[in-house]
Amino acid sequence: MKRYLLDANILAGVIKGVPWATSLIEKYNLSPSNSSIFISVVTKGEIFALALKFGWGTKKQ
Repeated sequence: MKRYLLDANILAGVIKGVPWATSLIEKYNLSPSNSSIFISVVTKGEIFALALKFGWGTKKQ
């Protein structure tokens, strides 16, 4: 099983559903069934900061 550590910019792209992020998911076959995907505590903080900055609702957060 492969392990991946995602940075905030990658995670934000996945959350937004932008084409380049979708391509990365397909290229590296990132799925829970064959990959372990991690984020650092710093990335978690960055994503929460973006959520506050852009006024994401509770559901999206």
